[in-house]
Amino acid sequence: MYAINHIAFIRDTNCRMLTLADKITAEGYTVVALEPTEDFFGILQPLHPSLLILSGELPQSLITSTLKAFRERFSHVPVLLAFSAYGVPREESAVPTTDGVCYADMAQQELALLLRGIIRAGFTVRELLDANRKLNEKSITDALTAIYNRGYLMDRLALEFKRAGRNREAISCVMIDIDHFKQINDTYGHKFGDVILQSVAKRLSGLVRETDIFGRYGGEEFLLILPNTTLDGAVKLAEKLQGGMEAQKFIHEFFSMSVTASFGVASSENVQIITPDHLLQFSDRALYQAKESGRNRVCVANEQELDLVIQKTSPVVNASSTPQRAHIDIVSSCLPAENPLLVALLESNMHDTEVHRNDLAFLETFRNNPPDLLVIDVGCPGKTPPDDLNEQDPFDLCRRIKKQGQEAFLPVVLLLAQPDDAQRKHALESGADDVIMYPMQSCEFFTRLQAMLHLKMLHDRWRDTYHDLTMTRARLIKAERLTALGEMAGGVAHDFNNILSAILGRAQIMRRQLHDAELLRNLDIIERAANDGAATIRRIQNFSRSTSDKIYEHIDMVQVVHDCIQMTRTRWKDQAEYQSLTYNFTVDMPEELPVRGNAAELREVITNLIMNALDAMPGGGDVSFSGEISHDQILLNIADTGCGMEDEVLRRIFDPFFSTKERDGTGLGLSVAYGIILRHHGKIECSSVKGSGTVFRIQLPHEEHQVVESVPVPLAAFDEAAQRNLRILVVDDEPAIREIFRDALEPEGHDVILAESGPTALKILETEKVDVLFTDLGMPEMSGWEVARRVHKIDPDVFIVLTSGWGQDFNQKQITKHGINYVLPKPVQFGTLLTLVHKVAMGLPVENSFSMDAK
Repeated sequence: MYAINHIAFIRDTNCRMLTLADKITAEGYTVVALEPTEDFFGILQPLHPSLLILSGELPQSLITSTLKAFRERFSHVPVLLAFSAYGVPREESAVPTTDGVCYADMAQQELALLLRGIIRAGFTVRELLDANRKLNEKSITDALTAIYNRGYLMDRLALEFKRAGRNREAISCVMIDIDHFKQINDTYGHKFGDVILQSVAKRLSGLVRETDIFGRYGGEEFLLILPNTTLDGAVKLAEKLQGGMEAQKFIHEFFSMSVTASFGVASSENVQIITPDHLLQFSDRALYQAKESGRNRVCVANEQELDLVIQKTSPVVNASSTPQRAHIDIVSSCLPAENPLLVALLESNMHDTEVHRNDLAFLETFRNNPPDLLVIDVGCPGKTPPDDLNEQDPFDLCRRIKKQGQEAFLPVVLLLAQPDDAQRKHALESGADDVIMYPMQSCEFFTRLQAMLHLKMLHDRWRDTYHDLTMTRARLIKAERLTALGEMAGGVAHDFNNILSAILGRAQIMRRQLHDAELLRNLDIIERAANDGAATIRRIQNFSRSTSDKIYEHIDMVQVVHDCIQMTRTRWKDQAEYQSLTYNFTVDMPEELPVRGNAAELREVITNLIMNALDAMPGGGDVSFSGEISHDQILLNIADTGCGMEDEVLRRIFDPFFSTKERDGTGLGLSVAYGIILRHHGKIECSSVKGSGTVFRIQLPHEEHQVVESVPVPLAAFDEAAQRNLRILVVDDEPAIREIFRDALEPEGHDVILAESGPTALKILETEKVDVLFTDLGMPEMSGWEVARRVHKIDPDVFIVLTSGWGQDFNQKQITKHGINYVLPKPVQFGTLLTLVHKVAMGLPVENSFSMDAK
């Protein structure tokens, strides 16, 4: 943590530098002056200054060495070079690389601006670096277990495998699988299964060494990469982990159980392991042996029982699986039958092969059907090419393929008939990935081809991983932008509520003063428009609000559905008509489906499902809602006639960051909806058939409740003789709002005092006693919360009303803490305001308007 007001000043004995230090202190900064001879880094380390000022009139060598040492310890703290007067130094070359220059005779205002700007810039850089660090951590961390994810494990395995090869060291790998995990999930539920995964990850993480790389490989499988570790060392560590799993039961709330795991160990000491993928295959096979032989044990892969298998796309291949066939194209300058290597390849039937007589024939099929591997035979010794072959540079095809920059990597192998070093160099310069000189044994030839196919598999996997990482970053950024947009919407709504308060208030005041029927009709239109605007603002606030205090109240899901349909009307009605599309909505539900929950969160779920349904019907279609009460549950179905989903997509729709909309979707909507429904003790399920639409089923606990309608009390019902005149203090930073309160309440006989800020109100209360305080929530200098708290402390008898245009949820604890008696939302309704003040004046009980969860 950096201290924003601490500035380190390494100065010389020049008295003018003392003047500079005094000027900086006058701006409110704490200057820690140090001599260059002191061990100043011992002082700076716990201080964490936000800026270093280094005297430029110290010896050049001392400046350079000090600056270098400071940068090594505080790389992102800005540095200013200080001189006694303008014009020093005379030569620009005498100024080392710093973030700026200041002078002892600078004007005070100029110095203040310089300091604020450079300190702010330094903090911004550190915040950006910290945000980038956190984003990188998210991209390599498994969200459930908080250990490394599979993508990072694969990258580190490739890196450590290369390092082990360079250093001639062994590298080992342990594959770990939790025993009987499916039974745990089926018996105790997926939530408890997640707890087991988290507990196992935590326990094993505490048992591995600092140099080991441990992460979640997928599902209930974990992977442990052991750099510079022999097979014996890996087996000992695996046995230690096995004992750690058995030593203690896993406990969570009311559950306690013993959980064991199986371990498969492999090491690069095995001569069959020549790639990182082989290491994974061997450890996976050993894990299979451990599970087949009874589980809860450590097994080592045996060299004799696993053949060398390289599969084109799968990162892990079991010995029992069949390798996928690759598509290999051959371009030969001689007849294939005259080349024994090509004959062996064609007769092996290991892969799908296609022979092209020249490069033009290959290029015709290449664009529509690119191969997995291209083999170019430059020529056979002692043979004359047929007359129909092109007389062309044999390396030209290789250069053309590499220059096209295909998205998918295509390895190219050149066959040379003569062991000519110059020709080999020419081949490599043309872009060939491997050059094979024959004669050669066919088994070695096949191994070289398999290595190229494996290289393509690794490249394709890297490309897919990079694409996934890019999409994840884009979705994280978009999620942050959506959060910022929600916060901005709340601020805009607050400003609009203030505007609507002025319009609505003035219209209602004018209604009391006018008797002309036409003018009154026009006022009705103004009031209706203002109220409609207020309703729109409330919907924006509901959908942009992030509720942290979990306010649960009685809600009618039928009303929630109708609200969401209206909220999305712009998309399915206005925008659709512009595009000549038709969307039909049908609602078949009882009069009421009462539940207890958070209205804003449930509206978010329904809105998300509506938007997904519209996205699934780009040409128009039908969306239907049906609901019923079954026993103690309400059942809500949302169906569309869209394109539907395949089974693979359907299984992942609730996964975070999974989206079929590429960059147009965050991949967060349905995962957030799933979490919201779970928090409401409900369930959400989905069924879909490709081409036949999708149905979402929501189940929530049913809760009967009695709806009590509040009947407004007519003003005439109050006994004017019984009410007393009140002294009312109105605090609001908007002049128009303050004046409306005054013009509305003074004709009722009350004395109204206006204050434009919290400090002004507190100053008034030093000499004036008031009965009622109206304070706005969002004000500069002092918020409404602080005003209410301090007024309540000064005089507990003051009736305090908080007015707010933010649309924020308030709970009982928050209200009581600040001594607030009533919350009045903006725009303020004229009748509500007068009714409230009349009740206070007559000493009648006042029920608060905000809803809260008693819990």
